[in-house]
Amino acid sequence: MAKTQSFQDKNKKKGASDKISVKIVTMNKSNRGTYTFGERFIQVKDLAEVEKAVKG
Repeated sequence: MAKTQSFQDKNKKKGASDKISVKIVTMNKSNRGTYTFGERFIQVKDLAEVEKAVKG
């Protein structure tokens, strides 16, 4: 039998989220002079909220 449900139909059922995902990369310098990077993902409603998330 043929597949009746497409990927587009599945996405419609889930509902679109009003939040967007943003990747935040932080850099730390160690005492030896090397750099380490940390990254995390957050979800925000507006890009203006990214500044608050980085500082907080």
